[in-house]
Amino acid sequence: MPPEPWSKPRRSVGLWRALAGANPADAANFSASALADRWETQDTKDGIAAFFAKKEPPWRHG
Repeated sequence: MPPEPWSKPRRSVGLWRALAGANPADAANFSASALADRWETQDTKDGIAAFFAKKEPPWRHG
């Protein structure tokens, strides 16, 4: 299983690096698990609410 990349500020880059060269089935499972874990965070809820309200999310910089 690839290492947990989420402690880095650039989470997508961390995920990409963690999955580079991984077995495709392991990569798919890890990606699905990481997405499911993040789906319930307050940032995700705030981002979805901001999207539907057509506003900037509170955590957006610039």
